[in-house]
Amino acid sequence: MSDEPATDEPVTGDPWDGYYTTVSSREPRDTLVSALAAFDTDDAQNPSGATGRHAVDLACGDGTDTLALLARGWSVTAVDASPAFPAHLLPRVPADALDRLEIRVEDFRTAALPACDLVHAGFALFFCPPEDFGGLWQRVRGALRPGGRVACHLLGPKDTWATEAPGDGTRTTWQDRAAVDALLAGLVVERLEETDEDGWSYAGEKHWHLWRVLARRPS
Repeated sequence: MSDEPATDEPVTGDPWDGYYTTVSSREPRDTLVSALAAFDTDDAQNPSGATGRHAVDLACGDGTDTLALLARGWSVTAVDASPAFPAHLLPRVPADALDRLEIRVEDFRTAALPACDLVHAGFALFFCPPEDFGGLWQRVRGALRPGGRVACHLLGPKDTWATEAPGDGTRTTWQDRAAVDALLAGLVVERLEETDEDGWSYAGEKHWHLWRVLARRPS
């Protein structure tokens, strides 16, 4: 798929088009908020490191988290497989931030990742099938510069989607606590919270079992 898709009007026929419209007014993901707060703490201790930061927003969807990063002065590589996403994102990007945004219409599960200070993947990584997850996680970790962070959600074994694929048939990957610890070995874990509760998703009622992760590569 082209890295420079048409952006003058929404793409029709894309199943994600309506979803992006519905969720475009949401707040940034809590994992991203935690990551930005952690970088604020870094900046208070070392103001010289506060400029020139780059983030990769994997499966960026409607672009809310990408916009939050741009508003903080970051440059962002926004990656999503949906041809609809640029048409939802670009009209909301301030003109003076366009030169800090790279759009890639590409499957995040196989995308090559640039070196960066933050990999953000909100409610995304677990939509990678098990046979591809190890390679994806290796690329995520390999992209982090010293002091860089990964902010993401991982799926737990009690989640509905751990045993029942979402409505579109996507195969998922889940981790129990031991597997999460193994994934994070060698990183400084700054946040690891478990959510285990009934709730809702775009596909309807479900049980959520999630790990909310913020981890830093040692400097």
